[in-house]
Amino acid sequence: MGLLHSPSEGVQEEAAAALRNLALGPDHKAAIISAGAIPPLVLLLNSPSEGVQQAAAGAPRNLASGPDSQAAVISAGAIPPLVGLLNSSSVGVQEDVAAALRNLASGPDGEAAIISAGAVPPLVGLLHSPSEGVQEEAAAALRNLALGPDHKAAIISAGTVPPLVGLLHSPSEGVLEAAATALRNLAFGPDREAAIISAGAIPPLVGLLNSPSEGVQEEAAAALSNLASGPDSEAAVISAGAIPPLVLLLNSPFEGVQEEAAGALRCLERNAECRAAIARERQQMGVKQVP
Repeated sequence: MGLLHSPSEGVQEEAAAALRNLALGPDHKAAIISAGAIPPLVLLLNSPSEGVQQAAAGAPRNLASGPDSQAAVISAGAIPPLVGLLNSSSVGVQEDVAAALRNLASGPDGEAAIISAGAVPPLVGLLHSPSEGVQEEAAAALRNLALGPDHKAAIISAGTVPPLVGLLHSPSEGVLEAAATALRNLAFGPDREAAIISAGAIPPLVGLLNSPSEGVQEEAAAALSNLASGPDSEAAVISAGAIPPLVLLLNSPFEGVQEEAAGALRCLERNAECRAAIARERQQMGVKQVP
């Protein structure tokens, strides 16, 4: 721990990297926090060295996996310097910082502190990164921030939706899943649904129902379920050809995929014409009734 205070940037980087790796072990997190590692790691986030910054960001990224450890990281003042490093020119720093914020945003205290520190605009900017790793972590951070009911409108107002929709065409399954889940979490309420639909989200989400990844299938179906809650959005989901792949997913070997596909179909079945179309698809495909 004392090496974090070394005057040598090389020593600081190696010490922070060692703690980052140790923090991957679930049995080590409490010991690292109890030893007082977090405050000096937070100080190193202000280092002029990109290597030190990345190693120092990686440690809280790995530590912030539960309420107690998240509280320790937040109380040490980590969030403002982490948010500042989102503007780093280093792809590695950007990815580790976005991942640290993703983990910290999984609790209500972290979520509010990250929003207050102004993280949303730079996270939206990172959605345009040429790095798939940065795109995935930025989308995942926004996904977690969008869980808070008080923050959805602010996240959408920051211009988040169009680049998230753009990421639905990514070749990376991790990026696809993170982007689809972020849109899923944002799609509550008529105004938010309208913003997502007008950005062109429905056709690529429907396309992702055919993904080979069950995680992507599940999140795409869940996003469509949330979007299909109003008559206009319901019509858009149907016209994009969602019924056949959703019916097919009822036979998925994965329970989560089945549940989300069934949920989307239940939303669509509120319309009598849709109910008939779904019944025809089930009969043609030999698929069980929507549970």
